[in-house]
Amino acid sequence: MKKRESSVTKSQADVFHVRTENGEYATIFIQHGAHSSNTVSAGGFWGRIAVLSSFGTYSSYWGACGNEFPRFLAGLNFDYAMKNMTDYKHLEFDKDASIINVKREIINDRRNGEPKELMREAWDSLVTMQDWDSRDLFIRELMDSGCRYFNECCEWATVDRYRSDCVGFWEQIWPLFIGELIKVEVPA
Repeated sequence: MKKRESSVTKSQADVFHVRTENGEYATIFIQHGAHSSNTVSAGGFWGRIAVLSSFGTYSSYWGACGNEFPRFLAGLNFDYAMKNMTDYKHLEFDKDASIINVKREIINDRRNGEPKELMREAWDSLVTMQDWDSRDLFIRELMDSGCRYFNECCEWATVDRYRSDCVGFWEQIWPLFIGELIKVEVPA
């Protein structure tokens, strides 16, 4: 098998500098084009984006956009965009919502006929638990509580929320970027 040689290739990218009224900023690099082997109607567009911002770094590559890359980016929703640009790291454990979720489940199970003593034991063990910093600690504490209600895996108990840096980027930087991208890249 022939060994591949190392190489470095220089290419061009469109660079957008975004600054908000409140001082947030981003430098956004995009490269995009059409695959030469496909037709426009066959969805032969590709694109990549890299973002360096006051909210963090984000990047992704789409090999089959189905539309010109600027239009594709303009049509993205938050969840899909963040899943791709953060490698599925756009969510974080929400301790308060998880506690509320467990309490709601205990109440629902009691209403559905689970034994009163077991539900009281679950509620009491939840109240006496320590502060949790992560999903894993939360689940471990539930399972180690000694309460029979939490004997099984407690993945159902956890609730996630969107990371605030992702939300800030999406709400403050993304609209300004997309507005300018559409203005300069998409013919009327």
